Amino acid sequence: GDRGFVQIVRTHDLQPVYAYPQCDASIRSLAITHDQK
Repeated sequence: GDRGFVQIVRTHDLQPVYAYPQCDASIRSLAITHDQK
């Protein structure tokens, strides 16, 4: 997002799966595959 923070959540129960470390710049786009860990 605009604060440089991305969190991946499961779609069926919205539980957090993974959080990327915060960065200094805003994040405009993120592409991952279904098996990305």
